[in-house]
Amino acid sequence: MPRELIFDRYGPYVVIFNADRDAVPVFLASGEWVGEAPSADLIGPLIDAYENGGTR
Repeated sequence: MPRELIFDRYGPYVVIFNADRDAVPVFLASGEWVGEAPSADLIGPLIDAYENGGTR
């Protein structure tokens, strides 16, 4: 069972921080999967790639 989950919003994007994992799942607020950033530092590049037609 995860120790702690934190949900955060970046405009239309929702990210889930999990204290037990480095990877960060990213979704649109509508529920559409965007991808998983390997670390919190890579959320921005993941969102940029998604907006430019990648990572679907």
